[in-house]
Amino acid sequence: RGEKGAIALRGKEIMGKQKPIVVDAIDPTGAGDSFTAGFLHGIWSWKLDHETNGEEWPSEAIEEGMRWGVSVGSAAVLIRGASIPPEGKDIQYFLEKAADPERTFSIVK
Repeated sequence: RGEKGAIALRGKEIMGKQKPIVVDAIDPTGAGDSFTAGFLHGIWSWKLDHETNGEEWPSEAIEEGMRWGVSVGSAAVLIRGASIPPEGKDIQYFLEKAADPERTFSIVK
């Protein structure tokens, strides 16, 4: 599923889209968990940096979460096994690539 990118829905409303970062995966174990961890980090980091009214998450926060999710998930599949987390520099590299949510990137060796 990761090769298709990500989409966030609230009911039938599209809250955000993120194109994939295509990589030569070494091991997909933990990719979904890594995406989720990145997504949660992204939305909460956004919320800490912005004042919001109400309890609903704005689309900007969702999009930032998706950018983080795709980046952490992409970095995670380049490591064999699920017990070693990706390094910060690798996640940062993918975050820069994911800055344009409409563009697909291929990072293939």
